[in-house]
Amino acid sequence: MDYLNTLMSASDYEVTSQKVNSHNTDLTARLGRKTSGDLDKDDFLKILITQLANQDPLEPMKDKEFIAQMAQFSSLEQMKNMAGNFEKLSEDFTVMASIIDSAGAPNLLGKEVTVLSGDSEVTGVVEEIAGKYNPQVKIDGQYYSYAEVFKIRN
Repeated sequence: MDYLNTLMSASDYEVTSQKVNSHNTDLTARLGRKTSGDLDKDDFLKILITQLANQDPLEPMKDKEFIAQMAQFSSLEQMKNMAGNFEKLSEDFTVMASIIDSAGAPNLLGKEVTVLSGDSEVTGVVEEIAGKYNPQVKIDGQYYSYAEVFKIRN
């Protein structure tokens, strides 16, 4: 089985490291791009293209290796799409939970509640409820978010 020698000399490593750091600094300055340790699909494609462009013409990349790398790229793309879908689904669940939770707001009318407003607690009888998706409870003439209610007394 053929193995690629991936070891570099200390001087080659130092030169490469300096070039990468210089390039990252340049990208940050010109494009406002912040560098991180994470690779994305564009980085993967750049690596693959560079690998293909710089391969030994007498020993080109084997078909199996190329197919394996393309499969990795495809998997990476699908995982990124799934992560985006899960994030959207999570946001949708949060909105639905808020709507379902706010359905109980009308039941507070006339009850004594305690609301956490900033660093202080406000206790009083709910005089009015306003709003459909983000209901507000009115206590002593002041409106507070229904989400801030944390104690209810009959």
